[in-house]
Amino acid sequence: MKSRTRYTMPLLLAMLLLSMTACGTKEEPNNTQTPEPPPAVQETQQEQEQEETPQAKGPFEEFTVTDLDGNEVTQSIFEDYDLTVINVWGTFCGPCISEMPELKELSEEYAEKGVQIIGLVGDGVDQQGKPSDSAIAEAKKIIEKTGADYLHILPTGEMFYNVMGQITGVPTTIFVDSEGKQVDVAYVGARNKKAWSKLIDKALETIKAE
Repeated sequence: MKSRTRYTMPLLLAMLLLSMTACGTKEEPNNTQTPEPPPAVQETQQEQEQEETPQAKGPFEEFTVTDLDGNEVTQSIFEDYDLTVINVWGTFCGPCISEMPELKELSEEYAEKGVQIIGLVGDGVDQQGKPSDSAIAEAKKIIEKTGADYLHILPTGEMFYNVMGQITGVPTTIFVDSEGKQVDVAYVGARNKKAWSKLIDKALETIKAE
């Protein structure tokens, strides 16, 4: 009996030590997944990312072009007006020329309402977007004949690609606000004075409602 006890006690002690060692070295679950932030934090992070990402500007929000006399013109021409009517026309276009006298009248009548009209001579440049002397000379003759002596610019540089590349026909008329952002849709085709008045009034209401 003594010999059995002599061998049994060390065995029990060894098993007890082994059991204690296993409990002491128990591994915690390895969780490397980053916890999701609360919804409010997620929204704040998204807003910060949007603020850090620069928004692409439209073709009339930032540009440098020239008028028919070679003077530099930038988007700053919009700053003093609530609405600018940009009439894209061509020297070869009969309907374009026929509506220009009434556009002149509108430019005078709406000046006190914060509206200006600008002509954009679509064919006043060559295929590389550089001023064409012959087309400019023709444009000046048409302006003198129609009395449409408001500002006319040329789609030089980037505007040649950014604007004229999207024009499907002339005349095309685009409304922009004081920052050069487009208001309403672009209108293709010539219109009479009464029709343009309605569209200008509509655009002004849209701007005031913002």
